[in-house]
Parts: sequence; C-alpha cells; structure tokens
Amino acid sequence: MNPPCVDHAIANGPMPDEGMAWAITLAQWLKKAGRPLDTAPMQVARWLNASDSMEDMDDEDILNFCKSGYNSTTEISCNEFMHCASFSKGCTYEKCPQFVKPVVPIGTLPTARRINLSDFPGTIGIDDDGAVKICKHVTKKEYATWVGKPQEEAYNLLEWVSDCGVYIHTETLAEEETEFVFEGTGAADKRQVRFTMQAGDLADSRKFKAALINAFGAANRLGEMSFDIVQKITRNTIKRRRLTAPAWVDGRPMVPGVGLADDIEFKLLDMIPAQVRDGNLDEAKDTLGKLLDIPGPATILVAAILGAPIYARHFANDRFGVGVWGRSGSLKTSMAKKAMCIYGEGYNDDINLLKFGRNSSTGVGQEVVLGGAGFLPEIIDNVKSVDPRDAQQYIATVHSTIEGKDKVRGKKDGGKRNNRAFCCTPIITGEIKPDEASTSARIFNLKWSEPKSKTEIDYVAKHIKDLPVIGYYWLRHLAATELNLDGFEEARTAKTEEFNEKNYVNSGRLATIYTLLRMTWAALLASPFKEVFEPRSKRFLADLDRCAEEQGAMVSEETEVAKFMAGIKAILASQPHLIQKFASQMPDEYGKTYMKDVIGRWMENGDLFLVPSYTLSAMKRIGVFTQIPTEGSITDALAQADILAEQKSKRKKVQQTMNEHRVYGWQIREDKLESAEVDEPETPDTFKKFAKSG
Repeated sequence: MNPPCVDHAIANGPMPDEGMAWAITLAQWLKKAGRPLDTAPMQVARWLNASDSMEDMDDEDILNFCKSGYNSTTEISCNEFMHCASFSKGCTYEKCPQFVKPVVPIGTLPTARRINLSDFPGTIGIDDDGAVKICKHVTKKEYATWVGKPQEEAYNLLEWVSDCGVYIHTETLAEEETEFVFEGTGAADKRQVRFTMQAGDLADSRKFKAALINAFGAANRLGEMSFDIVQKITRNTIKRRRLTAPAWVDGRPMVPGVGLADDIEFKLLDMIPAQVRDGNLDEAKDTLGKLLDIPGPATILVAAILGAPIYARHFANDRFGVGVWGRSGSLKTSMAKKAMCIYGEGYNDDINLLKFGRNSSTGVGQEVVLGGAGFLPEIIDNVKSVDPRDAQQYIATVHSTIEGKDKVRGKKDGGKRNNRAFCCTPIITGEIKPDEASTSARIFNLKWSEPKSKTEIDYVAKHIKDLPVIGYYWLRHLAATELNLDGFEEARTAKTEEFNEKNYVNSGRLATIYTLLRMTWAALLASPFKEVFEPRSKRFLADLDRCAEEQGAMVSEETEVAKFMAGIKAILASQPHLIQKFASQMPDEYGKTYMKDVIGRWMENGDLFLVPSYTLSAMKRIGVFTQIPTEGSITDALAQADILAEQKSKRKKVQQTMNEHRVYGWQIREDKLESAEVDEPETPDTFKKFAKSG
C-alpha cells in the first residue's frame, strides 16, 4: 500500500520538467517508503500517464529510471518530493500521520519573495543563493571605435542587500499588542532561524538589527536589512489571534481543544488547565451521571459549572458564585475538582488549586488567576474566617470578581490603568464561612456533608478522563445553539415577590440566582445530555428549593441589624452589668471586677437606651461584626427595621439622662428585645430518673 502522498502524486501527475527528473524522484521516494524495486516501474508508468509531458518513455527507460532512484544513496525529503508533484486536483495531506494542518491553505504557506533578472527595477527578494538582493536597471556607455561614437548598453543586475534572508511567518494579535514570528535561512551557512518580536520593539530599528545579528550569527552579514525590507519580501503571512483566557469570540466559546476556529491560539496561565477533547460520548454520559448522583447538592454544583459560559455571555451583571461549606475531610474540594474536570482533566490536580489566605496567595495573585479563568469557573479553596484579615480579603475578592472588575488604580505619570476584567464563576470551598450579608448574597452557599457511600465518587475518580468530553460537546452545543431566554425576566420577578413574602433580605439577588440555575437546567435538557439530566430533574428542583430557603435565612441573619440585635441579646445574657437599671447608678463590686464601661440603661417603659459609641465598642470586643459599621449606618438600619422607638420629633436618636448627664443614643423598643419562644427539648428518660432520685 502506497503512502497517501504517493497515491496523490500518481493521481495528479508530476510537475513538467525537461529532464524527467520527477521519475527518479518518485523512485527514490518509493524506496524510502519501503516499496520493492519490482513494483516501482508500474507506479512510474501510472504517473507518466497522468503527466502533461510530451516525451515518450518505453519500458526500458522506466526501468532505468527506477534503478537510478533505488541505487541513489541520497535520501529524498518530503519537501523535495512535493516540489515535483502537481496539486491542481487537490491534496490528501490530512491522511498523512506526519501532516500538521496549517492555518492558511496549502499552496499559500508563508514564504519570502523570490527574485530574478526579469523583475522590475526596485524589486527586492531572495535569490537562489539565499541572499537578499534588489533588482537594478543599469545603463552602460562604451566608446565604439568602429562607429566613432559612444554606444549604450542597458541591462538588469541583482545587487546584494543582506545575507539574512528572513520573512514574517506569523502575525499574532494578543489583546492590544501584536507579535511577529520571523523565519529564514542564512545565505552564508544555511542556518535556520526563528525568533519572535513585539510590535513595539520593531519601532526601534536598533532592536530589530540586534535580533537579526543574534539569530544569524557571525557568518551572515547584516547589510542594509530592515523591517521595511522584510515586509516587502514577505508572502502569505499566517494571521492568528491569541487568547490569554477562555473567552467568547465571534459568538463561539473558545477553550483549548474545542476546535471552533483555526486562527485562535491559547496562552493560558499555568493554573488554568483548560483542555476539552472529543471522545466516546456514551462513556462520558455514564461518568456524568455518576457525578450527578454523588450524595449532596451535586446537581446544583454541576449545573452552575456548566452554566458558567452562559452567565459570562448573557448575564454579565447577574453572575454569582457557589460556596461549598463543610468540615474538613468531607470531600467537598474533591467533589468540586472532579466537577471542574468537565473543562480539563488538569483541574483534578491539587497544584492547580487557587488556595485562599495570606499564607497561600496574595490578593493581586488571586485577581490574576480569577481574571485568567475567563468565562470558566475557578475554585477558591480553603476559605476560612479565623484571621480577620483573611475575612476582609475574602469579601473584597468576592465583590470584585462578581462585579466584573478589580480596584481602580492610577499610573505614576497620571491617568488610570485599565481594570482587569472578571467573567468567571467562583467555586468556593471552605470550613468556616465569613459572615457578611452582601457577600453571602452574591454566593449561593451549599452545606456539604461527607457522603456515606463513596461508590459514585470513586467511579468518577476512576473515569475522570471522560469528563473533558462532556465539556467538548457542551461548548460546541452552545456555539451552534441560540439560547432561549424568553420568560427569564418574568420568572425572576415572580420569584422575587415570593421571596419578599418570606421577608428574605436581598430577595432580588437570590431570585436571580434561583432563576439562572433553573434556566441552566432547562438548557441542559435541550442539549446532547438530555437523557442524563431529565431523570434527575426532580432531585435538582428539591435541592434548589431547599438550598434557596437556607440561603434566604442565612443572608437575613447576616445583616448589620440582625448581627446588632444578636450582639445586644448576647450582652444582656452574659454581661448584664453593662446595662444600668437606673438613670443614676455607681458601678458595684461586680461591675468593677469586670467591664465598668456601661453602654446604656433600662428605661421606665421597658425600652433599652444605648449609647452608640460604647455599644459599638462592646460589639467589637466580642467580635459581632465582620466589618465594623459606623454609627450612622447602624442608626439608619435600625430605623428602617422599625427597631427604634418612634419619636414625635421624627429624629432617629433620643436624648436621655445617664448619671446626671444628657446624652444622645438609641431607644430600642421592648418588643424587639424579646426572643422567639423555642420548645424545650425533652429530657431523656435516664436523666429523668436521676432527677427524681435527687
């Protein structure tokens, strides 16, 4: 069986030449391909029949050509064989295992212009000896004695310019910077060169000349070579676009391996191992089903990960994150890593995890990785609120990532730097969630418990290589399908009203997250994975409703007002000496032993009067707030929550006497200090017996 290139050459015929050298070339190539000599004459005869040559060859000539080719000690290269074949009838290079598909069509690969004496004066190109030359028209006058007057002789000549024959092979546009790849061959020593330069450096001719000298070495003279000359001799430059993060380009989601564009190349961060691939879809569906069947809110996590490209494109202002919270060793991070493998098997490696905390990564480093994730999800692992500074950094990271840009930074010479854009979906894992209402509202928080059965997660771990196939087909589905967004706003409005009736804080954001997840699941039911998601729809809806209810209660408990009132009740229970019983009262022995800085007093009608500055100081001592509020913000929040007693003057603060001094403060209504009644737990029978015997 012939190599594909030989079959192609025989079908298309050779390039015409006078010496019939193509016959020897074919014989050399057949020898290299391992064909025996006795079969070669038939192949040469077939190629002769397809040629346009008018020269006749008898059997003896064909046999002699074959013997010459097989007796030759020269090993012909692929390029040499291609030069003697005609490509007028198409090419089958793709069948060759050594073929690398170029971006530009075959026959128009990047090269340099050739030059000869027939070119117009002023033309620049590379001569047969590899040197860069310019064609010049010369007029020469000579005195002819037999005529008795000067005679003119006009002709063209090729004048040497440089030994550095180089051309622009690839032009790559990366964000706002253009990069050029140069290739060429030295005329003196035939050195093959390849180097890269940025467009900004090419503006300085000295840097370009330095790059040429560095590439071509001492044997090749630089001469008058310049970037302008390189532009003139370059032909068929490959034009590419470089992405430094997964992104939507021309309405298509671009991720390494998805194969939706030939002119895109990727240069992602080392910690973004995105790489989808084609493969056995049926086996991948089985693994996806096991991933969804892992006990816990796995359906919500997988839906959010698959929906990340949708949120980045269609809901840039409504993006959210997912928090997976559980004790150490509950496999929460392991579950998140395996779900992320939908976009690349490398996400299962711990080295690619973005570890949170001052001892693991800086704030700037976190922003770089989150920005480099593009529209894909990104795990933020090991979030804790033990260190207050880590909690503050967590709040800042979540807000900047969800809002789409980092902090505004200025330049030394004035002006503003370009903000780093964020469009990823953060997947946060940790044990202790920092409590801050606006941050928790932006993250859909899931409570994770260690699965009692490890069957499903063990199966996924064993077949982790199947998951990038899911990402491949999902992204190609998104590229070919127009997402149906009809009814989204109506559904979100209806859900907002429902959550308002339950008195949830920030109900609009919770309704948006809920509706986005429902919309994602609907899109998955219309995808190639319908048979995987449809049987699990009932479980998904049950998990989503339960988690939304937990989220609403959680965020409501994390507002400044809720924390403030919880702190006041804690002080009343554990440090009652901080509240005076009367308008004038000296500290007793109990007060002297502990804190003698009282924060308020009880009023005659049962209300509680608090001095703002001392109250907030007491709250800070016991660590009530993640972010310390101001006196004004708490005053407004208490008034909006109808916790302050109404005053005739409509003022939010009242003036009361304490220890013969009149001060302004908050008057907390008595009914707001009452805790909801909770049924006492039943006493076990064993303890009842001991109680009776006592």
